[in-house]
Amino acid sequence: MKMDSLEEEEKEVIVSVIENFFCDAVGETKDGKVIDETIEEVTQEFLKVIKIAAERLVNSKFALSLPIRRPRDKWYTTRLQAITKRFCDGIGELGLSNVSWIEAPREVEQIFDDFGVHLTKESGIFFVESLMSRATEFFNAEVVDLAMEIEDVVDESADDVIPLEKTTKTTKKKKEDGRIDSIEKDLGEFRADVLKRRHFDSMVTMRLAENQDVEQNKAREDRIVINGLTNSIPCPTGQEEKEKWLRDMVVPLIDSIVPESSKDIAFVNLAGNKERDIPLCEVKFNSRETAIKIRREFAAKKKGGKDFGRVAVFNSVTLGTRVRIEVLWAIAKKRGNENEIATVQSYLSKPTLILKDKDGKRRPLKLGYADAITRFGKTLREGDLASAYRKAGTSFQNVMQQNFVVLHDLNKARAGPWGGKGGASFPQSGLKRTREPNGIAKPSLTKPKSKPNKAVPKKK
Repeated sequence: MKMDSLEEEEKEVIVSVIENFFCDAVGETKDGKVIDETIEEVTQEFLKVIKIAAERLVNSKFALSLPIRRPRDKWYTTRLQAITKRFCDGIGELGLSNVSWIEAPREVEQIFDDFGVHLTKESGIFFVESLMSRATEFFNAEVVDLAMEIEDVVDESADDVIPLEKTTKTTKKKKEDGRIDSIEKDLGEFRADVLKRRHFDSMVTMRLAENQDVEQNKAREDRIVINGLTNSIPCPTGQEEKEKWLRDMVVPLIDSIVPESSKDIAFVNLAGNKERDIPLCEVKFNSRETAIKIRREFAAKKKGGKDFGRVAVFNSVTLGTRVRIEVLWAIAKKRGNENEIATVQSYLSKPTLILKDKDGKRRPLKLGYADAITRFGKTLREGDLASAYRKAGTSFQNVMQQNFVVLHDLNKARAGPWGGKGGASFPQSGLKRTREPNGIAKPSLTKPKSKPNKAVPKKK
């Protein structure tokens, strides 16, 4: 590794993927002793190069990322903890104020491809964003020079020495004031760090939850969900009778959309019914292509003017995905204007927000849920998310913010990640909970009126 090409104008330097140096140097070696010696040699050489560069560019700051996992190499996995400790100790031994290590994303956030060498695309993007965020904190921190000289505070001449008793009270008062200011500052910084870390953790969990749901949705692409069916005949109790009862409703509808496609039905599930209304019916086909064709044809025929009544056909996705679709539509409504068209591709396994100019001069911008929230989440207000709250119901109790970031548990005072209306931090005391027309509980900053004290009658 060479850093001779760095110029003085480059004030902020991030160095990562040191694990590549270890794995390349070790290669196919199986001897444990040789592996340990190679790791030490690479560490020393790496730190030597960093030291030379940091001493040459004293006005630049170097942020060194801690090593991350490498699932393919078992010898590396078993030594990762020791490698990380040696790496941190070596940086400390350099004794340079412009060099520091920064934490890499946690192991649960490191998602690798099938080869166990490279991060997946989504995990790689998050890896870079995480390093940039943590490195920025180091770059913006003030460098303290511990070697600065201490000025003489007492002169050798006794005439210049102020008696201690005359300054005791003043000194104590200054110390107390300074101590209080310091405590208040530390508490403020601690609270800010906690809120920032909580938001950061929610952003991580949000991406992981979205990726997990995408994988589940892909496995269900051979299914469709039908909503709005009705039947005057009550649902039978027997399994065979129930399936025939369902097929008698589903088959005519399916064949009206794509003729002869009902022959590819594998099974039909009933999610529940109430008298004549059937809220949800899931149909699985023997092929993924048939399900996709039916969804597309239904959308095309409905757009062409064919009346299906209350019946709607959707792709089969997780509840979390349906909530994300509602949030993406809320963003689309905010973004759409006379110059920009905003829409949501909700029929995909990974719903996507589409932004494009009406004049077509720029290429359309396509964003998944996590990227859309990162860019536009701060524009949303509580009133924009009513449909998303209704869709989520109570299924995500206590993990609402971790899964969706912009949604919060309604039974708790909320501290939004971006602040603003609907995102401010509300104290528990002195709050009334008002109920909006949509049924969502909303905190109010007006304090409850206190009852006047009744006069106590005097005894006769």
